Amino acid sequence: MQITSGLPEGFNAGAYDMIVVGAGYAGAVCARRLAETIGYRVAVLERRSHIAGNAFDCTDEAGILVHEYGPHIYHTFNERVHNFLSRFTKWTDYQHKVLANINGTLMPVPFNHASLKLAFGEERGEELYQKLVETFGKDVKVPIMELRKKNDPDLAEVADYVYENVFLHYTMKQWGQTPDQIDPSITGRVPVFVGDDDRYFPQAPFQGMPQDGYTALFEHMLDHDLIDVFCDVDARDLFEIDQTTVKIVYTGPLDELFNLDLGALPYRTLDMKFETLDMDQFQPVGTVNYTTSEDYTRITEFKNMTGQVLPGKTTIMKEYSKAYTPGSGETPYYAILEPENRELYERYLERVQNLTNFHPVGRLAEYRYYDMDAVTNSALDLSDEIIACHA
Repeated sequence: MQITSGLPEGFNAGAYDMIVVGAGYAGAVCARRLAETIGYRVAVLERRSHIAGNAFDCTDEAGILVHEYGPHIYHTFNERVHNFLSRFTKWTDYQHKVLANINGTLMPVPFNHASLKLAFGEERGEELYQKLVETFGKDVKVPIMELRKKNDPDLAEVADYVYENVFLHYTMKQWGQTPDQIDPSITGRVPVFVGDDDRYFPQAPFQGMPQDGYTALFEHMLDHDLIDVFCDVDARDLFEIDQTTVKIVYTGPLDELFNLDLGALPYRTLDMKFETLDMDQFQPVGTVNYTTSEDYTRITEFKNMTGQVLPGKTTIMKEYSKAYTPGSGETPYYAILEPENRELYERYLERVQNLTNFHPVGRLAEYRYYDMDAVTNSALDLSDEIIACHA
């Protein structure tokens, strides 16, 4: 593997068996599998100045390893995904925990046994917890919609508290919506965990942090003699999408390929404010959500997640959610999956579906809300299809 800034003079896309646009999870997984499985020579073209996509991490001026595009917490139920990624990194035993700052009190989320006692007091909280255990059993996640369906005033009291204090105001900040605009189906999925496990992903069998960071994971994944990586390259400058004969795996936004001529696909983006503080630790866990106060949605403290030891210094990051403006240089983070937006995406997708050499994959190209493991799985599936056709 070579990682180069810009394209060399006389670059010939036709000299490669596959052009991969984007060096995040979707692109890197496809590049590695096609190179090692069927001997494809692959050129990875990345618009940014670095690999790893939004998972990119680096040390800041204080020497603290930070996630440049927001916290990435590895967890998965998918054994194939875990086995594939584990070829390129060892994992720490980090177990992600999140607290919600509710009117100044820090409570575990998803809402659990301890949260109930903090919210309602020891005695009443225990009564409500025992009612949950009697109704649903222990160590299960129960959506608040299920609590309401029981027509039990105690369970409704829990559902109403979680809706108001954990979900409603946080969601309004995150998505820029008023209460009447929030989809009831989303509301109903907000879970309560009936148990004492205070991990954010209590049932995921595989979780942790890459031992040497995410960027190192990508360096290892792309380290293959048949893979060349070119950063600071906008692939749109190299080909017309409906005229290219080169095979392409594309991981960017589909609407940008057509200069947004049908309209821009809407996203939410984030303003991230990093602060380095002169203290060992700022908060007790990696993430604290501000569900009832503050303009920001959450604070991440990276040392709590990476396990890095650096006395007297810590870096935190506050996230402010806002609407994404196309062409502004902002990062499109969260697709807004309203029916009319999905319909617009399908109209763009129709334009490329008959191009046998063009393969859209990943969070942006598929216009989906994907966790890292789901992106990896989608890329594994696509590379399976390409490999099968090659055979």
